[in-house]
Amino acid sequence: MALSFIHCADLHLGTPFKGVAGRFSATDNVHEILHAPEAAFEKIVDFAIEKKVDFVLFAGDITDSVNVNWRSISVLTAGLEKLANANIKVFAVAGNHDAMPNPTLENAFKNCVLFDCKNIEYHEISGKAVIGGISFCAENAAKNTAANFQRQNSELFQIALFHGNIGGRQGYDNYSPASIGDLVNCNMDYWALGHIHETAFLSEKNPVILYSGATLSRDVNESSPKGFYHVQVDDFKNVKCDFIASSPLLFCRLDIRLENADSMPEIKNQIRKNILAFVTSNNADKYFMELVLNGSTTLDRELREQTDEDLHFLFSDGLPGCCIIGRITIQTVGNFDRELFCRENIFAADLHHSFKDEKSADFPTIQAELGTLKRNYGSFIDSENLSFEELAEDAENEIIRLITEDFA
Repeated sequence: MALSFIHCADLHLGTPFKGVAGRFSATDNVHEILHAPEAAFEKIVDFAIEKKVDFVLFAGDITDSVNVNWRSISVLTAGLEKLANANIKVFAVAGNHDAMPNPTLENAFKNCVLFDCKNIEYHEISGKAVIGGISFCAENAAKNTAANFQRQNSELFQIALFHGNIGGRQGYDNYSPASIGDLVNCNMDYWALGHIHETAFLSEKNPVILYSGATLSRDVNESSPKGFYHVQVDDFKNVKCDFIASSPLLFCRLDIRLENADSMPEIKNQIRKNILAFVTSNNADKYFMELVLNGSTTLDRELREQTDEDLHFLFSDGLPGCCIIGRITIQTVGNFDRELFCRENIFAADLHHSFKDEKSADFPTIQAELGTLKRNYGSFIDSENLSFEELAEDAENEIIRLITEDFA
């Protein structure tokens, strides 16, 4: 009964990359970006054929919309034909982006199993597995359809293929909501989930409940590793899941603190170190990076006076060719005598004492103030990777910067 399969989701073929491609204006870069979803899909197909897996599971949002472009559909159809010619079965459900009814998707998967959106269906692969699934449709968006899966009368390995929000994950539409307990109670062996773009094991065994994550980085907010899972099951139903990176490119926003940098070579060195550290820890062919410079430096004013072209020339110099720098946001503050500044400015003195008090206050208070700055001034302070004291200091520095700009 040993078997192996691919679990992938959220390919978003045909993604238009609105607002992203324009930030990386070179023609060849835009071409790479626009074709990246298809390249990730082709890697899945080639890997499945190389490993001779029994089947491939697509857990929804295969295309970015029901009106996907012809190029993407052509690549999808050709890839599915390659899998069929290699005797690899394909099972898929539609997600909220390519929700049923979807004639284009149905036509592409006409020789595969594309699950219906009205009822849960079950298909048996003789001697291998039972796969149950239900596609997404608008009328089921608020329903807990996952709780309706049932183990079939079979000793074979049983898989549920599903697209929805399990456990109320923040930052994602709460489509087809269900709890982890709902899934456990269905008595399946493996849940192949889609909808959440980060990989996540909700349960590692009895059953395995896994979000494979998206196969591609689509913007700077999706800088975590992207790919799919190669799943192997032995005769005793022990499950081994190996993550396989598939995104040919990775978008990221790097927040770089220029601590007391007082020369341009020092600033370049700090930026280079941060970029190379990210590249070393994240696997991709090319990296499209937005830089946010914060912290304090005596070159604060000089940085702000540089043109975008000059900043790109300075910071790209010496970087590997796989690193492409897009937008650069300067959020630094100059090195200055804070105590003298406070003595000369009553508002600044009150502000400083307020933040000094709040360093011992509630953490959400600081985060809320940073959020206000982001909404009102378009700041890019990253509150996730900073210490409590750094958050308070950056929030104060941002307001001081705005004050000094107004009175400059």
